[in-house]
Amino acid sequence: MRNLLSLTLSASLAAAIFSGTASAAGCLAAAPECTEWLGASAGSRVRIYRNYSLDARNEAITHAVIVIHGLGRDANNYYRHGLAAGFLAGALERTLVIAPHFASNDGNTCRDALVHGETNWVCRGPAIWRNGGGAVAQQDFTTFDVMDALLQRLARRESFPNLKTVVLAGHSAGGQYVARYAMSNRVHEKLPFPLAYVVSNPSS
Repeated sequence: MRNLLSLTLSASLAAAIFSGTASAAGCLAAAPECTEWLGASAGSRVRIYRNYSLDARNEAITHAVIVIHGLGRDANNYYRHGLAAGFLAGALERTLVIAPHFASNDGNTCRDALVHGETNWVCRGPAIWRNGGGAVAQQDFTTFDVMDALLQRLARRESFPNLKTVVLAGHSAGGQYVARYAMSNRVHEKLPFPLAYVVSNPSS
């Protein structure tokens, strides 16, 4: 069943990406060298997987796909799904694939290994990460703030002068996150590119 859901998400993402010449490019492994830290506010940072740097100027990038993980918070696997979608669309050379990790460690149900300074969210209750909840040590910093900051990074024309479209996609708990972010964010109309939302298999 999980493989079927993964294929469904990849197919949905592939349909959302503009197809082109097939050629693998960028950092294509769910490994440390394919990650970087997003400093979304003072004293906070979030790990993201990406196939191209968010800081280096890249004129080849015309599309971006941000994939939000499910309840298991396995951003590495969702990054692989995003890369698969880019491959199926034949667009990896010009598509930036990003998968943020909303780390959770409550010492009980959620036991993500946190590095020094990594922002941490709860995985149970109303303030959970998928609801746009605030960080454990910084309640006024939410997972929606992370997405705002990420989209604003993509909007910098000095880094991505030819970026034309961005897709924000999520599966299961990630689908809940995307649906809620789509309804509540205040940056949608301010971005210099169209932002599309793909919601896959949310439980609510």
